[in-house]
Parts: sequence; structure tokens; C-alpha cells
Amino acid sequence: MAEEHNLRRMVLVCPGCGEEFVVFGDAPVEYLTAEWTRETGAQSYRETPPDIAALFDHEHDPSGFLEKTSGLPWLSREVSGMNLGVG
Repeated sequence: MAEEHNLRRMVLVCPGCGEEFVVFGDAPVEYLTAEWTRETGAQSYRETPPDIAALFDHEHDPSGFLEKTSGLPWLSREVSGMNLGVG
């Protein structure tokens, strides 16, 4: 599916329990948007993608997840391409 729709695929690992999550597209942006709407109560222009919503259902904080291939925090500049001041 990822190749068919030209989506970026990323495997995230929870360092607390080792559970893995597969997310697609621009996952860091989707995550930050979903986190912001949850914290502020603001309405988003669309629903949170199911793969991103699953991160919030996990018992550990998804902002601390690692990108499996590199072992780096998935929200770090090296992985996400954004300078969020993480890792």
C-alpha cells in the first residue's frame, strides 16, 4: 500500500515495552496535529488517521517512541526533519 500511494512508511518502537507501530505518510506532522487538537480541544479539518490514533491508545507516551531502523527518537530532527527540540 505504501508504495502504491507514495507514502512514507515508518516503524516505531515503544522503549517501555517493545510494542511496534507502523505509521504512514508525514507521521510526525500528523501526530503533532492530533496531539494539539487533543490538548486544546480544537477541531481539526479532518479525522486523525487510524495509524496515528493508535499511538494515543498505547499505555506509554508516543512522543518517546523510537524509529526502529535508526534507533533514534521518531520526533528528532534527524528522523522527522523538523526541529522540535527533541533528541
